[in-house]
Amino acid sequence: MVRKKNKRQSQPTLSATSASANETQSKSVTVTDTELRELIRQ
Repeated sequence: MVRKKNKRQSQPTLSATSASANETQSKSVTVTDTELRELIRQ
């Protein structure tokens, strides 16, 4: 859970770099799907 929160905080920072932004977007989608699945399970 803590690791996911850290990723959220790092996203706006990495978005500053266009190259990193593309990688961040692809990763954020995967994280979002995982979080949604966990919320549905609860």
